[in-house]
Amino acid sequence: LAFSKRELGVMQGVLQKSAPPGIIKTLDNIRNLITQAIEQTRELTFDLSPPTLYTFGLEHALEELIEQFSEENKLKCVFRNNAKIKSLPDDIKVLLYRSVHELLVNMAKHAGAKSAQVTLSRVEDNIQITVEDDGAGFDMADIDPQTGKSGGFGLFSISQGLAHVGGRFDIQSKKGRGTKVVLLSPLKLKKTQKRRTKL
Repeated sequence: LAFSKRELGVMQGVLQKSAPPGIIKTLDNIRNLITQAIEQTRELTFDLSPPTLYTFGLEHALEELIEQFSEENKLKCVFRNNAKIKSLPDDIKVLLYRSVHELLVNMAKHAGAKSAQVTLSRVEDNIQITVEDDGAGFDMADIDPQTGKSGGFGLFSISQGLAHVGGRFDIQSKKGRGTKVVLLSPLKLKKTQKRRTKL
């Protein structure tokens, strides 16, 4: 994208004096669209895999995510860290971070919540993350067992990702009573799981 933007700039400079004004305006518009695409790509990349996740670990990355989410969505979102985790494989860190990110985005879009809580804890040799909100909730009977979807809630990818690493996914919700999602993942990948992840 950056290369295309630069090449368009060179072309614009060459055509500045000889080309009709309409063409110059069109090139300006294209360059502006490319600039927007570059900015959005950077934001998306940062959201899905922030530097904090690799530098300081999952706890700090989640805390940063929740602070940012609270500010952007004007709601009270609390992070509670009850876990003592020395290290996690990158695959598990990324999976859990992206899962929480997706749950928060879905909550902001569909739940109409005023407050939420994300709790990180350790359960024996597993890491558990609980995401709770006081939003609209939904009828559990409406969840499609094949896709894991209910209205705007896309939960299938989270469930599949956790199952892939030997974890599990649980959701509880009632209309008008909010939603509670529990993510459970092992602290380490087994050898067979490491091979599957690399493929």
